[in-house]
Amino acid sequence: MFSNKKIALLYFLACLISRIVFAIYYIEDIDSMRFAMAAQDFAVADLRPHFPGYPLYCFLLQVVYFCVGSLGASFAIMGGLSIFGISYFSERIGQLLNFERTEYISLLIFINPLLFLMSTRYMPDIMGLMLLVAGTYFFLQSIHENSLKCAVYGFLVLGLLGGVRLSYLPFFIPTIYFAWTHRNHLSHLVTAFTLGAIIWLIPFIYDTGWYQIIQTGLRHTDGHFTEWGGAIHATDLGFDVRLNRMVRSIWADGLGGWWQGRLWIAIITSFSFVGAWAFGLVKATKLKRMNPMIWLLISFTLVYTVWAYFFQNIAYKPRHIMPILIPLLLLTVYGALNLKRPPQYVLLGFLALPLIWTTGSLALEHLEPSAISQAKTTLGTKLQKDQVKIVANDLDKYYLSQHKQFMDAEIIGVSEKGHLREYLVNGDTLYSLSRLDEKVFGQPNGEEKFFHNPYVNRLWSTRFIYRYDP
Repeated sequence: MFSNKKIALLYFLACLISRIVFAIYYIEDIDSMRFAMAAQDFAVADLRPHFPGYPLYCFLLQVVYFCVGSLGASFAIMGGLSIFGISYFSERIGQLLNFERTEYISLLIFINPLLFLMSTRYMPDIMGLMLLVAGTYFFLQSIHENSLKCAVYGFLVLGLLGGVRLSYLPFFIPTIYFAWTHRNHLSHLVTAFTLGAIIWLIPFIYDTGWYQIIQTGLRHTDGHFTEWGGAIHATDLGFDVRLNRMVRSIWADGLGGWWQGRLWIAIITSFSFVGAWAFGLVKATKLKRMNPMIWLLISFTLVYTVWAYFFQNIAYKPRHIMPILIPLLLLTVYGALNLKRPPQYVLLGFLALPLIWTTGSLALEHLEPSAISQAKTTLGTKLQKDQVKIVANDLDKYYLSQHKQFMDAEIIGVSEKGHLREYLVNGDTLYSLSRLDEKVFGQPNGEEKFFHNPYVNRLWSTRFIYRYDP
């Protein structure tokens, strides 16, 4: 596709316009809120955003926000540019692997449900994926051409990636191979990586302070792996549950395959993917010798899969599996291309049409406020009444407090049982985002339920407001 400048320009405009059309203008969860605030005032010490700060992404985001003045449009523009970059480097990888038609790769990337949603969310993951695919391309090209220069470009991209999506770096652990093969020029690789990191690290240190970065980094690193980050030691989920959630994240959320709660049309998508993979694997087994580039791509994917399973929040945040999607989409196209023309078009049609329906439906649903955003709006109307108090846990309290209608409101912590009883005795009505202790407060006098499609965002897909009368 990208060899034809007019088609490439049309694809670029499609990436940009489609994301702007489906841009969202509400805060859908805590993580999104932190990046929304970072677009206006970057301060990692105050969780705008949380550590590791993603300083390179936030700087570019602030530039776009300064130009357009809209949060939703700014994140959508960043997402559209990133999708274009992902498609470009994925097609280049396809060319290295001798794909006959590489435009199919861009088509699948454009209509992929998770990539589409993430390219309008207030998150840096999609730009991180673009750098990850770019780095993968340079390392594969280095093998293809036995080129030190390409390896240097790859390590430069790794340095930049640390300022956009640090958790993607383990994907590249197999690049130890390049350190060995180019050990006589190891200084070139180290210099390239250092230069990429310095571009964002020095401004980061200047803005935040070295001591503050270390203090915040140690606290959040420990928290990620042991408390709230979703790593194996931070949750009580069993190994089997984590595996089930990871498979669901890849298959259902990432690829649009059928799972419980999916529409029947996802069954067509599922059979199409499985068929394409089967054709691709059968063709691969007939090769006399596996291309070393394929081995490297497989090793990248396997290493990241292990990393994500043990140390990422794959139970509740499918976005962490995005690096696994690109190799799977490459395998899909490889399998389809090994069919003759009429069956090839049929397979791609059965794959693309249901995906367009699925992705389009999710993108439309994404325009509507999330469950917590709906609850926030409802609580805002209740605050206008006399003798009303809002009760929330720490995360909910943080979310609410960052919205204008709650700036001056008193939000009481769930743990303050004694004070809550006093409010009830004094005639206040309590509205709580979680059930209060039944032994102390009894059953709630009313409840309201708020819901959004978990395939749009699995975090907080169902929320409640409970009312406790005086």
